[in-house]
Amino acid sequence: MVYCSPWQLRQVLARYLSQRPEQIRFCRGDRGKPALLDPRLASGELSQPLEFNLSHSGDVGLLGIAQAPVGVDVEQLRPLTDSLSMARRFFSVKEFNFLQSLHESQRSQAFCRHWSCKEAYVKATGEGLVDQLDRVAVALEPEVRWMALPQGDPQQWQLRCLAPTAQTVAAVVVQQAAPLQIRWCRSPRL
Repeated sequence: MVYCSPWQLRQVLARYLSQRPEQIRFCRGDRGKPALLDPRLASGELSQPLEFNLSHSGDVGLLGIAQAPVGVDVEQLRPLTDSLSMARRFFSVKEFNFLQSLHESQRSQAFCRHWSCKEAYVKATGEGLVDQLDRVAVALEPEVRWMALPQGDPQQWQLRCLAPTAQTVAAVVVQQAAPLQIRWCRSPRL
């Protein structure tokens, strides 16, 4: 199981902020999303906050850091016997129809890919998970792209699907027009 302790997270964020780890403080947004409490924002020394998001599943962890809203999600691939009933409840009609059209052997992976994209988006926005999932619509083919979002212009939200291992799928969502830079690192501590 991967676990990133608050101290480990402070060490990584301190490198980005050119601070000591013990100077890093956290707070929560209106809906409970963890955030950095950076006094340089209030003083005007820093104009854009550094945002982060963390996810883990099994022995894979994913940390997103950006100067914009960011959300990440990683999911273990596993056989899902109820993927269609879950999709009917949480997915858009187009997404449900896409899943239903797949052979049963492909359905679980496609479901997990859709789910990780949706969850990464709602984590980036800081909104609640369940009440918006059917309004966050993703197309996986021919390329990964947004079909619909409950707020904002889909062009403003970058989405990247990842496969950290053969047994996991993941997604990174950042509210920025610039292309994403993804850095992979393997660490026994994260």
